[in-house]
Amino acid sequence: MVTVGDPYVAAARVYDLFYEEKDYGAEAGAVIALAEQYSPGARTLLDVGCGTGVHLSHLASHYEHVVGVDVSAAMLDEARTSFPQIPFHEGDMRTFALDEQYDVVTCLFSAVGYMVDDESLRGATANMARHVAPGGVLLVEGWIDPADWVVGKASAHSSVGEHAAAARVMLSGREGDVSTIDMHYVIATLDGIEHVAEQHRLGLFTAQQYRDAVEATGMRYAREEGLTGRGLHVGISRA
Repeated sequence: MVTVGDPYVAAARVYDLFYEEKDYGAEAGAVIALAEQYSPGARTLLDVGCGTGVHLSHLASHYEHVVGVDVSAAMLDEARTSFPQIPFHEGDMRTFALDEQYDVVTCLFSAVGYMVDDESLRGATANMARHVAPGGVLLVEGWIDPADWVVGKASAHSSVGEHAAAARVMLSGREGDVSTIDMHYVIATLDGIEHVAEQHRLGLFTAQQYRDAVEATGMRYAREEGLTGRGLHVGISRA
C-alpha cells in the first residue's frame, strides 16, 4: 500500500535515520559563533522550521532559553519525544506569533525554501524578524540558487535504526522557479512494511531576493558562507 501525503508526515518517524551523518553539533557551534559575532552576549534563541529538534538539542547547551517552531505536527511529535525539556510550537513561519522576542532567531537546513514565491519569502522573513529582540540577529540558511539546481538528478539512501529500517529514493524536477523533489520511502517496522510517497516543493531564490527580503524588514543585511554550502543570510537588528 502506498501512502501519498504532505512532506514530513507519514515519513517523519524515520527522518533522523537519513541524517545520522549530519554533524548537527558542529553546525550548532558555527551558529553560536556567528550569533556571538553579530549579537554578543545573546542568551535566548528561537529556531524556525526546527523539524525534529536536533539542532536545538545542541544549541540548548549554550543558550539559557531555546524554543522551536515548525509547521509539521508529525515532526514536532518526534521532537517532543526526543527532547521533552525544550518547548516546541506548531506554526507556519509566515504567521506564527509568540509572545516574546529572542536574541537569536534561526531558520536552518534550508527550511525557508518551502516558501515557493517571493511574497511568501518576504512574509516569512518579516515574521521571523518580528521575533528578533532589539540588537539581536536573524540567521537564515537559504536553499539552492536557481542557476545551480539540477533537473533529473536521482539519488538513493538507506539506513537501519533501533526500531525501523528505511530506504529513500529521490528524483529532482523543476516548475519555473520552484524546485521539486519526488521522494519515495519504504519503511519497515515491527508493524510491517509501508511505502510512503511525498513531493517536496521549494522556491528557487537568488541571493538578491534573500537580501531584499531581509532589508525590507529594516534590518541590516550580511552574507556568510553558511553551514552546508548554501549560504547564510544574516539580518542584524538595530539596537
